[in-house]
Amino acid sequence: MQMAPLPAWLDDATAALVEETVSLLIKRHADILLAVILFSSIARHEERPPDNACPSDVDLIAIFDTSDRLVRPYREDIFATIIDARTSP
Repeated sequence: MQMAPLPAWLDDATAALVEETVSLLIKRHADILLAVILFSSIARHEERPPDNACPSDVDLIAIFDTSDRLVRPYREDIFATIIDARTSP
């Protein structure tokens, strides 16, 4: 799986967070990961800026190819991957 270019309007911190999250999901779950999609206000370029008292959330949806609707066998590892991306330096 290849990562598509990120929208040019993303600030550096948001772009880094999205890149790290997608990269880790690809690295750890390439066998079941179909797509990761940026959506909502940031994808539409209607986001509140990072210096706003209440900046916009980064909304990503990950789509996995598994017959288990709740991705039970992978769930803890997927959540750990997202936490690792969020907390990496």
